Amino acid sequence: MKSFYLAVAAKSFQKNDSLMNYLQSSLKKIPFNIKVKAITNLSEAKDAQAILLGKQLLGQDELKFLKSLKVVSKYGVGLDNVSLEPLAENSVDLLFAPGVNASYVAEHALGLTLSLLRGITHNHHKLNQGVWHKNGGSSLFRKKVFIIGLGAVGLEVARLFAGFDCELGYHDIRNREDEALKAGCKNFSLHDGLKWCDIATLHVSKNPSSLKMISSLELSFLKDKVLINTSRGGVIHQEALLTQLKSSNLRAALDVFESEPLISDHEFMGLENIVLTPHTAANSVESQWAMGVASVDLLCEWFQGNQL
Repeated sequence: MKSFYLAVAAKSFQKNDSLMNYLQSSLKKIPFNIKVKAITNLSEAKDAQAILLGKQLLGQDELKFLKSLKVVSKYGVGLDNVSLEPLAENSVDLLFAPGVNASYVAEHALGLTLSLLRGITHNHHKLNQGVWHKNGGSSLFRKKVFIIGLGAVGLEVARLFAGFDCELGYHDIRNREDEALKAGCKNFSLHDGLKWCDIATLHVSKNPSSLKMISSLELSFLKDKVLINTSRGGVIHQEALLTQLKSSNLRAALDVFESEPLISDHEFMGLENIVLTPHTAANSVESQWAMGVASVDLLCEWFQGNQL
């Protein structure tokens, strides 16, 4: 029986024994032999017909040495590390499951919002310092929430925040009228929405149109408000954000950064009006399992329909 080669490049997938076991058991149902190898670099996948991809860059340069590649299954939903045009030009199929982690990212955005508004993280640090800082902050109830990007995550954010009787607005470059109507969201331009809201939360993909879409001008509309980012680091101009945090009453919570990991002496670290998490919005046990299962199931479905 002919053997095919599947390279598992996604590091967090590799480290998850349950997902690796699920992959192996799922591949047993395929009517031909598939050899699985965990790799640390795509250069190790020169003979692979299939790659289970994580955060590694995959574009024209990589495809030059991946001559046997036929299919890529993406672990996770972000595609900003994948160049779509070269894949199509080389007849490489791309499999991914948009929205598979939406509820997990949305609950993280909600958690960050509550932490900022109610001062949960700030009060925790104060107590660790022996300070009984009795300040409960402000409530999320009936706040105006502006959702930037009304895709799968944005819609789930709308559902969660509606539970706090929040007034919902959104901005999206796509036509989302039907979805917005069902979610109870009003449409705004980006700037009008930032002026209107109490809380702005970002849920956009990273691409040329979204790069640093929140810069000095946009931040000037948020001087006394809350900004949440669980999407991609590059959509906010970090230096402009740092300046605004130092000079106004803006409060921000970031799960993503322009460069990761965030250096330990970054100026964000010393500010009391910011909450930081290390890109963990989609990193819960349940989210990792859902993303992993989706990437495996899509790959097995592809194998069933294709003889490499």
